[in-house]
Amino acid sequence: MYLIRSFFLVLLLLFGHIYEVEARDTLIVKNDFRSETFGQKTSKNSFAQKNTLLNDSIKWVTNTLDDIRLTSDTNHWLKVYISNQSNFDKSFLVFLQNVQIDTAELFVFINDTLLFQSPVTGCNMPSDKRATYDRTMSLPILLKANTVHLVFIKVYRKEFGITVSPELCDPITGITFRWTDYFFLSVIVFNILFIVIGLIIKYQAKKKQIVLRELDWFLLYTNIGCLYLVAASGYGSLYIWGSYPWFEINASIFFGALSSFGFLHFCKYALGIQKRYKYINLWFNLVAILYLSSAIMGFSLFFELFPKGLLGAILGIFYLGMLSCIVIVVILALKKVFVERDKNFIWFLGIFVFHIAFVVVVTGLEVGAIVYNFKMHAWLTVLCYFPQMAVTLGFMSNRFVKALEEKSMQLQMLRKDIAQDIHDEIGSQLTKISLSSHLISLSPLIGDESIKSKILDLGQEAILANSQLRELLFAIHPTSDNFDVVQAFFRETASTYFENSDITVHFEMGKKPYNPLMDRIVKSQLIMIYKELLANIAKHAKANNIWIMFLLKNHEQYFLEVRDDGVGFDPNNKMSKGMGLKSIADRCIKIRATCKIDSKIHQGSEIQIIGNLNDQFLSS
Repeated sequence: MYLIRSFFLVLLLLFGHIYEVEARDTLIVKNDFRSETFGQKTSKNSFAQKNTLLNDSIKWVTNTLDDIRLTSDTNHWLKVYISNQSNFDKSFLVFLQNVQIDTAELFVFINDTLLFQSPVTGCNMPSDKRATYDRTMSLPILLKANTVHLVFIKVYRKEFGITVSPELCDPITGITFRWTDYFFLSVIVFNILFIVIGLIIKYQAKKKQIVLRELDWFLLYTNIGCLYLVAASGYGSLYIWGSYPWFEINASIFFGALSSFGFLHFCKYALGIQKRYKYINLWFNLVAILYLSSAIMGFSLFFELFPKGLLGAILGIFYLGMLSCIVIVVILALKKVFVERDKNFIWFLGIFVFHIAFVVVVTGLEVGAIVYNFKMHAWLTVLCYFPQMAVTLGFMSNRFVKALEEKSMQLQMLRKDIAQDIHDEIGSQLTKISLSSHLISLSPLIGDESIKSKILDLGQEAILANSQLRELLFAIHPTSDNFDVVQAFFRETASTYFENSDITVHFEMGKKPYNPLMDRIVKSQLIMIYKELLANIAKHAKANNIWIMFLLKNHEQYFLEVRDDGVGFDPNNKMSKGMGLKSIADRCIKIRATCKIDSKIHQGSEIQIIGNLNDQFLSS
């Protein structure tokens, strides 16, 4: 009787223990199971070995959070019971949800017997050698039907602590966090777009001879920042440099430091620190160089050249140095906005609304003050890193536009000064020559009529040169760039050209409520085309009437039509090309305008020219 009672007592205790484990600590898998995060159902140990996992003397510490913080340079073991209560054997994936795990593997036991051991996975392996192709590290697991399994997961990370969030997922229906992949990929794509826009701005700045030193550092910042994203998201180790573990072990730290190096110099040149604040400039250079140097030291982690924990301590110091630089930058930017009244730096301050949040969180993650979560990492990238890059690009674009406006004003002042100098010096001299020749021709001392005729011809040439000089000055002077001024010039030119002829000129200039500026090259070339058209009509058309239409099609395009009722010509006849048409066509190509010629013998001619008032590819 005593034996029977003892037997039932043992059974009661055994089933009570199993019930307690399953009710409180066991991960239950049923037929409709999809996924479950099980960090709180695990316990951990940092001293166990593979051959001592089942030893009852090993003390396991229960985890109270789903996000489990693990220290560096230690083989950590996570233990969990998984009960497959379905009637079928099932295979799942255990996601660890961290992209920087050096090595990870799992072991499945049933009744102290090893059922399944997964392949090893880790960030220091290329994708074809990992257990799976998942970015956030997953391990395959096999579960027998109607069985409780004891699962051990081994995780290791060198030098820096990590956080894992173990989650059991059905590989077909249970992976509900792919949106984190899409977040990272979207931000990487947009970062590449920002780089392209930055390169376009750089090209235009170089073409227009605008020097923006901060633009070079912005390009370094965005290019390396993109590589940092690739590294921190795990795509770098998965698809690019996973075969080079010495590089992957430090890739995100190195690219982050180099990106910060570029960003710090971008801030320096944007604020003019290198010119205005000598000691701040020295401090920035010191912090940037030491921070980058310490990050480069990180590549020695693979070769274990330095004591454990040294690099992390050094980087922690320089994180504080970078934060001090950011505080200084914000103070100087506030001075720009509120003291110097430079509104462009409102954009600059906007950068730091996102940058400070990003740096504080990343620094907190690195030093362990904030518990890592892979979903938080994705949201942080979208809500902080992406807007920071976008606002920085906006600031850089504003800087370029402002520099372009200043360059344009300088060119206008130069054109105005040149036009004034030509008018004052050459124009006055031509006027003197014209008057002097006229007075000399009237002198009784000159009796030879042929000499008088030549002197009068000289005066006429001077008058003609002065007229041509006036047209040149009109093309150069910036005050004549308004469209209505060009319209008036065209009217006056045609009226003067045909005032002593039998040709009647009809004008249709049209007016719009807006009066845009014409590009100086477009204006000067169009004047030459217009004069060529008038000359052709005067020499060859034998017309009685000319109809001239010069007006705006819209805010960006002009329309010029010159029509006559003369003898006309055959545009397809090669001989007709000698009437200045080739010159007109060449000039239209220069200003990217379209030229349409419509003419028939004895039916007059009509030439239409349509083009843009301003073309960014013309002026430099």
